[in-house]
Amino acid sequence: AILNFVRNGGGLLMVADHTGSDRNSDGWDSPRVWNDLGTDTAFGIHFQSTSEANSNITDTSFNVSTVPGDSIIAGTAGTVAALSYHNGTTMTMLPANNPTVTGHVWPPGLAHGNTQVMAVTSRYGQGRVGAVGDSSPADDGSAQPGNSSIFNGWTGDGATDNILFLNMSIWLSTRAPAVTPPAQVMLQYPTDLS
Repeated sequence: AILNFVRNGGGLLMVADHTGSDRNSDGWDSPRVWNDLGTDTAFGIHFQSTSEANSNITDTSFNVSTVPGDSIIAGTAGTVAALSYHNGTTMTMLPANNPTVTGHVWPPGLAHGNTQVMAVTSRYGQGRVGAVGDSSPADDGSAQPGNSSIFNGWTGDGATDNILFLNMSIWLSTRAPAVTPPAQVMLQYPTDLS
């Protein structure tokens, strides 16, 4: 249902967390849940999970995309200077599975390649997908009483997480011409699932 929603023009914002972020103790952490959806194949995005490198990092990174016209970094809501992670996972982009996959933020000092990406987008069918590997950047610092494992990532740490999420949300809600996924994706996820 989620893949069909995106293929038919929907926008999906995937927010994961670090490896071991199994909040209901059922053996499934958030990177594993997203990967089980088929994000590797359909969207070209792999969330680093248990026993994989860079699956639990803390960093404020100013290493943002410098590609002209990147509306996630320089969009309607403003310009992103940095993204702040407080125990989050990175992602690997798989352009052979989805050539539209695009990175926007990497940890400090890393080349803008396909690995250790902190914020990613891609297109699938008529829809769009955005991914961030940590929930802290979207956290406004409020929680139920007694919960101390929260951060004001929305406006804290000198990062501009709020601008990244707003630009990404605007991009996700914009309709675009259809992108034909690779043949193996269409075979794996048929349009009619009845």
